Amino acid sequence: MCFGGDIQEQVRASVEGYIGQNSTDRITYEEWNGDKLANLIQESFLREDLLPENSRPILRKALALLDEPEASFGYYTQLATALFNVAAEERSKKLTSLRQMSICLWILFAWARDNGNLEAAYLSAERTLLFAWDLAKNEFGKNNKVAKGIQEAFQSVLGTYSQIADEYINGKILPHVTVLDGLSTAVRPSSSMDVNLKLFDLLGRLAMYGLWTTWRATIADEEEYKEKLVLRSRYISDAVKSLISNNPALFLPIKDEQAIDIFLAILQMAMSGSGEGDMKLWLSEIIERARFAYEGNEPYPCTIRDYAELLDHPHRGDEEYRKEVTEGSILYPTIALWAAILGDSKVYEKVTNCRVPCDYIPKRSYPLFRTRQILNDWLTQNLEEA
Repeated sequence: MCFGGDIQEQVRASVEGYIGQNSTDRITYEEWNGDKLANLIQESFLREDLLPENSRPILRKALALLDEPEASFGYYTQLATALFNVAAEERSKKLTSLRQMSICLWILFAWARDNGNLEAAYLSAERTLLFAWDLAKNEFGKNNKVAKGIQEAFQSVLGTYSQIADEYINGKILPHVTVLDGLSTAVRPSSSMDVNLKLFDLLGRLAMYGLWTTWRATIADEEEYKEKLVLRSRYISDAVKSLISNNPALFLPIKDEQAIDIFLAILQMAMSGSGEGDMKLWLSEIIERARFAYEGNEPYPCTIRDYAELLDHPHRGDEEYRKEVTEGSILYPTIALWAAILGDSKVYEKVTNCRVPCDYIPKRSYPLFRTRQILNDWLTQNLEEA
């Protein structure tokens, strides 16, 4: 019996019962799961036509450098990009490329899990899922053989991503979220900047995991399984709140793009139906600390991306520099957006009165209830179209 991944626990008893009832002297059963398939492929992929010849060395490098996650992820990205480009140029090779991506991702996962370092596998799974969606999105709703194959290959990639996320979140993050500074100390930083960058990254990953869980609950058919997913989603929301409250570094982002992680975390809490008060307190704390840091010329949220420049920020206190490193900010509009959605006029007022350049945020003369109405109309329209 051959499975692309693992047998779910709720059907394990049925499978074992079938094997017990049908095994004879002439007929025996063996289970081949994703690990078994990955091992077989690892033993033979250099001899077979599983991958294009020029891609095989790249996969070998990605596997060999799992102890250096960024390097391993870099090589895997080269591999996935090459497979994606082939399919983008020739539609007839979409299915082949998707299957190759799925197999390569599972191989990387199997090796990373055995190696005890899932960082490269997690990053690679995210990248593979984006590539796979780009190739498969126009094939959903079609019933021809190739389209169905593409849909199944995409589901395989999604399933592997889910398993990697399960392993990573359950093993690396959840055990430490309730411990004061539990994850902050685990970073073992060379500077406080490293703690800030890593914690917001982990926050975004945990929130994204919760959003996937919430989504799976909305499409689940079996009521018992659906209820388990709903409870799991709420548990993740509680974990998000614990992560924030136990790691004060999350009260002040240093990179403006960390607004994305903040948005994901609040969206997860909102969709699970819990923590409105916690959301308001967190947003209020962020805007207060950002204002204080900005006015005191301490490290305040900026649009700088280069790590070396971030370490030197803020190296000047003049208005020209301040405007340069806050121009085009998405952090303050994000806070204003959620303050409007949550009906928190105090936080909204703090954002609009902040000295940081935010002229594109409506001031108090623009009624808060009107902002909420516009947002609700926009969300309703776009969700219906999606």
